[in-house]
Amino acid sequence: MKNNRAFTLIEVMVVLSILALIAILAYNFFGSTMKEATVSQAATKIYNDLRVISDAA
Repeated sequence: MKNNRAFTLIEVMVVLSILALIAILAYNFFGSTMKEATVSQAATKIYNDLRVISDAA
């Protein structure tokens, strides 16, 4: 009887599919987080600029 410890092609394909799904979910999560951070930074900058202008007036 053979002692075969290799992975089958199906097992490798299933693992790669799961990793691809995790990568897609991570990309979507971090992509939207980065957009929100950029919008938040822009809003903070505009607010601070308006405060400087109103203090100078």
